[in-house]
Amino acid sequence: MTGTADHFVSQALYFDDPEGNGIEVYADRPRSEWQYPNGRLNIGTDHLDFERLLRIAEKTAKQVLEWNGPRTYAPERRGPRPFAGFLRVDGHGADGRKRVG
Repeated sequence: MTGTADHFVSQALYFDDPEGNGIEVYADRPRSEWQYPNGRLNIGTDHLDFERLLRIAEKTAKQVLEWNGPRTYAPERRGPRPFAGFLRVDGHGADGRKRVG
């Protein structure tokens, strides 16, 4: 791991692959947690709260373990996939819609 960051609307982990290419793995925060001081979306960079990420991971793992059968996902349908994970690798912006299942 080469770095971490809390961008207020998402959390990110940074890595380098063996060829030196940078990789960002991130998770959007729920839109309900986004803040809009003076009517503008608050985006920046701060220290990453690993304890918070571990709590999210534990909750997600529990949901996966309680899973009772396959579910389908239609890409054209809006909304999160069942049991969306907290890590995103799809390269989309902080739009709160696309999720890794």
